[in-house]
Amino acid sequence: MAVWPVTAPAQFDALELDRYTDLHLLSQEQMETIVQLQEVAADVELSLQEMGQAVRGLDRVSRTVQERANNLQMRPLSDITVRFPRILRDWSVQFGKAVNFKLIGAGTLLDRELLTLLSDPLLHLLRNAFDHGIETPEVRQSLGKSPEATITLQAVPTGAQILITISDDGRGIDLEAICDRAYQRGLSPELLANATPEDLLALIFEPGFTTAKEVTEFSGRGVGLDVVRTNLEQVRGKIQVTTELGRGTTFTIALPYNPAILPILLLESHKWLFAIAADSLREITDYQPEQLEWVEGQEWLQWQGQRLRLTRLRKGLQFHHDGQTRLEGKPVIARPSIVVVGQGEEARGVYVDAVWGEQEVAIRRIVSPLPLPPGFVSAGLLGDGRPVPLVDLLALSHWIEGMPTLTMAVGETAKELPETGKQPDAKPVILVVDDSINVRQYLALILERAGYRVEQAKDGQDALEKLLKGLQVRAMLCDIEMPRLDGYGVLTQLRAHKTFRDLPIAMLSSRSNEKHRKLAMNLGASAYLTKPCTDQTLLASIEKLLAGELTAV
Repeated sequence: MAVWPVTAPAQFDALELDRYTDLHLLSQEQMETIVQLQEVAADVELSLQEMGQAVRGLDRVSRTVQERANNLQMRPLSDITVRFPRILRDWSVQFGKAVNFKLIGAGTLLDRELLTLLSDPLLHLLRNAFDHGIETPEVRQSLGKSPEATITLQAVPTGAQILITISDDGRGIDLEAICDRAYQRGLSPELLANATPEDLLALIFEPGFTTAKEVTEFSGRGVGLDVVRTNLEQVRGKIQVTTELGRGTTFTIALPYNPAILPILLLESHKWLFAIAADSLREITDYQPEQLEWVEGQEWLQWQGQRLRLTRLRKGLQFHHDGQTRLEGKPVIARPSIVVVGQGEEARGVYVDAVWGEQEVAIRRIVSPLPLPPGFVSAGLLGDGRPVPLVDLLALSHWIEGMPTLTMAVGETAKELPETGKQPDAKPVILVVDDSINVRQYLALILERAGYRVEQAKDGQDALEKLLKGLQVRAMLCDIEMPRLDGYGVLTQLRAHKTFRDLPIAMLSSRSNEKHRKLAMNLGASAYLTKPCTDQTLLASIEKLLAGELTAV
């Protein structure tokens, strides 16, 4: 095998023939390697483009499958209302009443099973409106109304529920006729005299209750609106009625919204994970205690120039779990926030500890012989198969508002609490803040032996988060030198909040010089204790703090 010389023959000089050394050969190999890497990179880029196209194609296919599956389970309301205009025309010809039927939201999707069970109740309400509500053209003209009456059926999705209303512009419901009929059925006059209009209207849903003066084949056959309520209860629906004499009546049906797939917002409250329909959310705003106020035992929030009721879920729900419902990773919003839902005067603010973001989940209807609590409509399945309750926050807030008023956070200026944030509990709660677990446990042991309840925080940031989440304490014992947020930072931030401005805070530090002590007192410390501190000195200082006395030991 011939071996070519690395150097040029002697008869050629450098200008006539290039000289190559081992370095040139190595450089050549490197250049070839670089070119090969570029070719591989181009191949990889091409493969990624093809993979991206495949992923997009798979996404389109999966969405198509999802839509078709949704269409199999969900059908539009028009499937059962398509016959209503013809039915009304037949009735109009038969009974001599002119009625214009309006259908709004015919494309609203409902579960097939739900739609089937809803057909008879809607037809019964339509018949009830036509027969009991709509007057004859002659009577309507004598009352100054249009000879042609209007019956409107409207379906509106509102987050976790669908509201279906049937309204007419007829004569309305006569409450005196309801009272007379109720008296004939045995209700006492005293009870009827004290009944509210809502109580009287609720009687029309009782079995056999009717205000019809004569029984006909069309309506008033002894089968009243109780059949409507019974059918709706099978699908966890509710019905309400509002009326105005001479102006008309509106029946409102609230049904759980159970699509196959629903965009939801995951929220967390006291380590409890739950979901709300994404389209029911109006806004998420930071929790700022200084923007809250108490009026007649109710907590209110200032939001966009509007005053909203603030609901805290732990007032109405007891949480008995070990916190295993948390998801992996970090929340999108890991600080206390207010979730605003509802419209107009019905808008509410709900306190939450964290927001985990939006995602699409499969919705499953809960089948149980036990009734669900108000506001709980169904369940969603997360990607890992874990179920989460789907909650209607507006309905849940209304239910909680009907409960006795409880004070929810430390230092709130409710009538039930003094300005110092004192709890009605016989054992005052002391918050111990120190980065050393041994020091925290030692201080907790001393305080608990003296009859106090103790909460612990590993540093200033941990203490601040616990207080903002609603931890109620009577006083605070805080170290100065800590990671993330030191004791001076804790004083600065707490004294800037109106809620914690008067909270007694004692600093406990090994720094005994006047410079550290003076800075703490200037920042708003109620007391300054130096380590080591005897048990008697510590307990005496705590007693002075709770009594409102300032000290520096």
